[in-house]
Amino acid sequence: MYLADAANASDRSTLIEAFATARSFLQQALEADEDRPDATAFLAALDAVLAFDSGRTETLHDATRKLRRSVTEHAMWLTGMRTHWRAGRYDTEAAWYTLSRDLEHADAHLDQPLTTWPSQTIHHVLAAYTAHRSVRLQPTDAAPGLQVLVAPRIEDAFASRQGLLLHLRGLITDAPADWDSAAADLLLQAVDERLLAQSADPPAGGPGKAPEATYPELVAALGSQVLASLPTKMLDGITGGLSDRDATLMTKMPIAEQHLFHDVLTALRDCPDFQSPVVHEGFVRLITQAIKFLNSRTNRARQHHTPRFAYLYAPEPNEPLPLENTVQEDLEDYLAGNLEDVNIELTDRAGGRADIEVRMPGFAIIIECKRTKGSTTKKGLRRYLGQTVAYQAGGITLGMLVVLDLTPKNREWIPNIRDSMWADRITARTADQRDRWAVIVRVPGNRIKPHEM
Repeated sequence: MYLADAANASDRSTLIEAFATARSFLQQALEADEDRPDATAFLAALDAVLAFDSGRTETLHDATRKLRRSVTEHAMWLTGMRTHWRAGRYDTEAAWYTLSRDLEHADAHLDQPLTTWPSQTIHHVLAAYTAHRSVRLQPTDAAPGLQVLVAPRIEDAFASRQGLLLHLRGLITDAPADWDSAAADLLLQAVDERLLAQSADPPAGGPGKAPEATYPELVAALGSQVLASLPTKMLDGITGGLSDRDATLMTKMPIAEQHLFHDVLTALRDCPDFQSPVVHEGFVRLITQAIKFLNSRTNRARQHHTPRFAYLYAPEPNEPLPLENTVQEDLEDYLAGNLEDVNIELTDRAGGRADIEVRMPGFAIIIECKRTKGSTTKKGLRRYLGQTVAYQAGGITLGMLVVLDLTPKNREWIPNIRDSMWADRITARTADQRDRWAVIVRVPGNRIKPHEM
C-alpha cells in the first residue's frame, strides 16, 4: 500500500514519507523472517531509487544487484505455486527491478562527457525519466509519482551548459562531409562566447524571462544565456531540486534539529553569496556540523566527561571560569574529526588573526570564538558581530560566531538548542557596501546538573 502511495505521490514530501513507512514495515518483515526475498526485493528497490536521486552510483549498483538476486530467488520459490495473489506481487517486484536497471544505466551516462547519446542510452534515460509506468497504479497524468525524485537529475544533466556544448560538438563532429569545417569551428566558438557571457541581457518575454531575478542560484551555476533559452517549467524544476537537497538532508535530523536547520536557512535566504550552489552546499554542511556540535555539547553529562570538556560545567570553588580558547579548540577538533579542512589561529585574515578557518572549494569561512559572562540574548550578542563580519572583507559575506555562555545557571534551565543558534543580517553602514550575514551559536557553559536546579 505504501509503495503504491509513493508511486502515485503528488509531491516529494509525500513520496519520501511513504517510502520511509514502507521501509520500516519491510525491515520488520525481514527481522521477523529473514527468508523473505519479496521484502528484500522491495527494500532494495527503494534504495535504488533514492541512490539515483542523490547520485550515489555505488549504492545504486549494489541495490540493483541485490534486487536482481531477490527477484530471481522469489521466482524460483514461486515455481509451480503461482496463485493469483502471488503472481501479482511477483510482477510488481519485476517492474521495480526493471526500473532499477534503467536507473543504473542512466546513472552511468548522465554525468559522462559524451559527445553522442546512443539510442540504447536514450531508451534507458527516457524510461527512467517517466519513472517506469509499470510500477504505477493510476493513470500517468494523475500525479508525478517517482518523477519527483528521478526527473530533476535528468533535467539538470540536459540543462547544463557543458551538456549543451558537448551536444553541439557532437553534431559538428557528425556533420556531412560537404560542411565547411572552418565555418563549423567559428560557429562553435561563437556559441562558447555567448554561453560564457554571464552579464548579457536575456531576450524580452518568452521562456526564461529575467532569469537573473527569478533564479539567481541557477544563473551563478549556468549563466544567464543558457537559462534564457529554457522553459519556465524546467527552470522551476531545477530550482526545486536545489531546495529538495536541503529538504532531504533535513528529514534525516531529529525534529528539534530540523526546526533549527530550517530557521537558519530561511534567515540566510536573502544573502546573495548563499544563493551560489557551491557556497550553499559548503555552508549548509558547516551549519549541519554546528547543529550537531551544539546538540552534543548541550547533552553531554558531567559525570561522563573527560577533563577537556570541563569547560561546560560550573568550576570548582576557587577555580577560574574557562577562557574562550577552550570552546575554540573543542570546535576545531570536532570539525577536523568530521573531515572538514580547518585551521586555527591563522594570521593575515582581513588584517587580523582568525580563530578558526574552514576551507572549502573556492572559499573559506571564518569562525570567531568568544566567551561571555554578560548578556547572552540575541540583542546582547550582537556586540560581537562587528568583529565577526570584519573577517568577511576578503571573501564571501558569510561567517559564524560561537559564544561560550558563562552566565550562572544555578536555577536556570539550559536553553533548548533551537534557542541557542540563529542567523543574523548585519546591514552595511553605507548604501554602496554589501550587507553581511553570520550564524551565531551559543554554547551553554557554567552548568549544573538538572537535579540541582
